Amino acid sequence: MIEERKMRAQEMLRKLFNVENEDIISMKSRKINKINARKFFNYYLWKYCNIKHNQMKFHIDGIHHSTSIYFKNKLEFELTQYSQIQQDWDSFLLHVDHAAWREQLHIKTAMAKYLI
Repeated sequence: MIEERKMRAQEMLRKLFNVENEDIISMKSRKINKINARKFFNYYLWKYCNIKHNQMKFHIDGIHHSTSIYFKNKLEFELTQYSQIQQDWDSFLLHVDHAAWREQLHIKTAMAKYLI
């Protein structure tokens, strides 16, 4: 089950960020599009596949648990501050895990009702 979800995520990230599969699952390059693809992949594995930070090394070669935590915190910050990243995340989640996307949309709608 997790392997299938990982493959769908990697396929979408390849299209979204124009990277190779190796760029997503390996910490060898520091180009911005490759780092962003890894951040999305790391966050997806942590939040929706329930993979802990200290186990991330088995899914992304060369990642340390502290880097995984940094990626998570950085992406959470960027999702609240930058609309383009939020749009990219929504598009990614829609194509990879439709049920999670619907849940996220439901939460946003509920929050909007209380803010108005």
